[in-house]
Amino acid sequence: MAEQHPAHSAAFRDRKIRAAFLSRTCLIFAVLLAFVFAAPVSSTLAQNAPAGTSAKKSPKKTHAAPAPRKKSAPSRAGTGQKKQPAAQKASTCRLQLGAAAGEIRCISPAQLPFAFSRAQKKMAQLKANPVRACWRQPWEKLRNEFISIYQSKTNGPLAPQALRSAADCQKHLAACSHLGEDYRLAVKIYEAVSAEYPKNRLASQSLYDAYVIADSNLKDSAMASRLSSRIRKQYPSSSAAQKLGSSAKDSAADSGTSVKNAKPELENLSWDTISRDEMEIVLSFSAPAKTSARLGARKASGATLEIDIFSSGVVSEIRRGVAIRGSLLRNISVKTRSAKHTVVSLDFSALRHYSTTTQKGGRELVIRVDNLAKSRNGGVQNGGKAFAGGAREGKLAELAAMADPGLSTVTIDAGHGGSDPGTVHNGIREKNITLDIALRLGTLLRNNGLRVIYTRRSDTGVSLAQRSAKANENQSDLFVSIHVNSHPSSAASGVETYYFDRTSAQDAAKVVSRENGRPLRIQKVDLTGRVLESRRLASFVHRRCVSRVRASGFAVSGHGVKGAPFYVLSTTKMPAILAEVGYCTNRAEADLLDRPAYRQALAAGIAEGILAYSASRSGRITAENSGRRAIR
Repeated sequence: MAEQHPAHSAAFRDRKIRAAFLSRTCLIFAVLLAFVFAAPVSSTLAQNAPAGTSAKKSPKKTHAAPAPRKKSAPSRAGTGQKKQPAAQKASTCRLQLGAAAGEIRCISPAQLPFAFSRAQKKMAQLKANPVRACWRQPWEKLRNEFISIYQSKTNGPLAPQALRSAADCQKHLAACSHLGEDYRLAVKIYEAVSAEYPKNRLASQSLYDAYVIADSNLKDSAMASRLSSRIRKQYPSSSAAQKLGSSAKDSAADSGTSVKNAKPELENLSWDTISRDEMEIVLSFSAPAKTSARLGARKASGATLEIDIFSSGVVSEIRRGVAIRGSLLRNISVKTRSAKHTVVSLDFSALRHYSTTTQKGGRELVIRVDNLAKSRNGGVQNGGKAFAGGAREGKLAELAAMADPGLSTVTIDAGHGGSDPGTVHNGIREKNITLDIALRLGTLLRNNGLRVIYTRRSDTGVSLAQRSAKANENQSDLFVSIHVNSHPSSAASGVETYYFDRTSAQDAAKVVSRENGRPLRIQKVDLTGRVLESRRLASFVHRRCVSRVRASGFAVSGHGVKGAPFYVLSTTKMPAILAEVGYCTNRAEADLLDRPAYRQALAAGIAEGILAYSASRSGRITAENSGRRAIR
């Protein structure tokens, strides 16, 4: 027994040491956890709780009692004072950024540097990815990540750069979608950088980037003038102010002249190559302008068409001129003959006929030129008279003449039908609207030389599998499905065009679940040429559809091209898209969908998009498929 006592004592001491070690370890972890999680929670409460309510909700907030004393101090640099203004800035910025702040999350201050570094790497990878570089969802998600970083600590050192990076993301998205609403949101975020951090080095450059978008992309003279004036007044010695230089628009803004009262200005010049021997040039003015066209001196190497513009200015981007390759038009130059007379010279490699048409109450001059033996549009030959006629009439025929001969069959799918009415709101039954537009679209395509297959031609029920199977059996070259959208909010409106994408955004997933009408079981589809061509087709159709509807005198908003895992799009063997032509839950849009003229404009726009896509596959160069936007 005497020999066992020391062993028992030693075991007891070992257990005691282990217990002490474990208790100390647990205490250390508890302290670390409290340190890590206490700060984010208190920061979140400070930023999200309304002013004056935090003390009522938690007695522990009384430890922030020194804050009111520092709030009244004249200096804004105090660390205790920044909590209250940070909350105010956060709420203000949410109002400024609108929908961009819809998915903001709170990030722990300790994690902000890592989150910012990850977001920067994602941005670089997204720019370098040739497939995803123009997808909407990745850019929107990345934009919101940067806004979350900014929002989590608006007075932190990373906040200005994060907010500017969010604006850069939005600008990249807009450059792909070419939608005015995307460009305007980019301007808004760039302006927020300057408004929130006026003394930061990024402020002046952000304002300048907003000015470039307003001037070059939105063609909004009033917005551009306002932004340039802000740059000159707030940052007169900055590089942004030096880049502005002097222009007619800016001097008018600085002198307090209203843009509405200023003289007309040629603010956009674009061209579209219709075929090797035909093209269309459009001059857009800020206000109705007086113009005339005449042939200049003929040369052995070509001909010049001179456009006389009276009492109008010309923006500097056009005044500099541009050289063009790959079409009849070779060069654009501008000469000022007097204070009230400017001549825009269009040099062509060959020219036999031209015609001009004034549109939009004198704000747009459309010039059609060709080098054909016999003009298709009845233009003037060797003369200078203006020709009054529908320059844009027969657009479908022109596109059809350029179409890829290998693209001959299109399957048109009218959504729903039979016992499935689709969405029903404001007197609109989706199955009736989709069938009407599908039949109109089919007529237009058949009249322009395409073979048309319908999934249904009457009010009959067709399963999703039968729709795609019919397209596959008939060896269609394209599949176009037409639907009407709905939304819990009656304010939602606009046109959307989808192509197949399994990684869809949440809002697209809601539309998918309704249109699929079944649990989502989509087969795995790799990002093959079919999917990429579907995205190209969706882009052509969306742009042309929105343009045609607006040109027909109807107001419509375009929500861009989106990817979504629709069943009918996943099971076709050809490029396939789904067009949501409007929201019947919106009363105004439901009234439009009920009008035959509106449905005809939608069908014509979709047809133009299909034929423009076909023309792009034929290898001919157009302004849309060449990617060249020197002046546009």
